[in-house]
Amino acid sequence: MFVKFEDLLDNAKPVQRQAVIQYEDTIDAIYKHIYHYLQDITKRDLSDEESSENLKHLYINNHLEGISDSLQQVAIITTKLEDTRTSLNKWETEGIIEFYKEVKDSYRLAMESFSEGDESKAIEVINRNPMILRMEKNLRFEHFNHGENESSRLSAVYVDVMNELLRVNHHSVNIAYTIIGMV
Repeated sequence: MFVKFEDLLDNAKPVQRQAVIQYEDTIDAIYKHIYHYLQDITKRDLSDEESSENLKHLYINNHLEGISDSLQQVAIITTKLEDTRTSLNKWETEGIIEFYKEVKDSYRLAMESFSEGDESKAIEVINRNPMILRMEKNLRFEHFNHGENESSRLSAVYVDVMNELLRVNHHSVNIAYTIIGMV
């Protein structure tokens, strides 16, 4: 089942949240298989280049699993909306979705950099990071300074979702650093 990020913010779509939460178990299993496979490779007689490449794959595998964990946390966090039958303001939801799109673009570039061996795309991810951090700070400021919601629960959902998206971005940036050899 394909789940759109926007659906996680919609309290009327609990099935999508549950799908993301359940898929995390599958991703964890894949992560463990890849991890053990790469660990087995390290026991072989590898050249320095092969050893370095294997280490990069271990790092990237770890960051991909971390991204999966963060997306699962978004699904768990947003169940609070469903539980309380409340929702974020339209402008807050739109801000989160725009922020998600920027984070997703960095993730996409990091993955393209990895699959294509294109260091220029990795550098682009690193260079995008300050813009993403500013965007998050601006959205958080708007939420606290101009928010109409008096609910601390809604505010916690907003902040927690933003924090998880920041973690996704952090993992993407770390993947980019790994690609360019700054492990």
